[in-house]
Amino acid sequence: MRTALAALLLSAALPGLAGTPAAAGFPRVIQGDDDRTITLSAPPRRIVSVVLAVDQILSALVESDRVQAVSPLTADPYHSYAVEWARHIPLKIDVNVEQIIASKPDLIIVARYTRADTVKLLLDAGLPVLRLGAYASIRDVQGNILKVGEAVGADKEAGELVRQMNERLAAVERLVARASTRPRVVHYIKGGFIAGAGTTYDETIV
Repeated sequence: MRTALAALLLSAALPGLAGTPAAAGFPRVIQGDDDRTITLSAPPRRIVSVVLAVDQILSALVESDRVQAVSPLTADPYHSYAVEWARHIPLKIDVNVEQIIASKPDLIIVARYTRADTVKLLLDAGLPVLRLGAYASIRDVQGNILKVGEAVGADKEAGELVRQMNERLAAVERLVARASTRPRVVHYIKGGFIAGAGTTYDETIV
């Protein structure tokens, strides 16, 4: 099932939001969630993402010809809103260190939950690895959008995406405030999971 993150992100994106990377401001130093910094001399053009949520963010901010690899789930319409965007990306891979290194990336984006041994191997290979923070709240999601935008030279587009999200969320809040009842909701996720407190599902519903 498409995630709540993807729904919020892609429903907020305007057609044509992805644009030409802004070379101004490069080189730049980017700090990840793990406090490590990477230095990017120019807007990256061989990006590797190993996380579905990052793929969805990238689809709203950059053209697919700047991306070398994404998660296999991004090609699956059950999970992804970015199937068409991802169609011509060369690699759809799980976290495969050999394939990632062979793709000669100039930026690799991982998640807080990406395996530590995998991240270490990529770092030991001398590759620029940016680790994003959690996705436990809408604010977290927006922080990650802005961080990806900073890394890929799409600061303006990322800021616009967050602005649109806030507009739509405010509109939903106004509609909910007029509701006379608030039904109880259980959101069942394929694989036998139910979203609980501290998730974007919970925040979106509540």
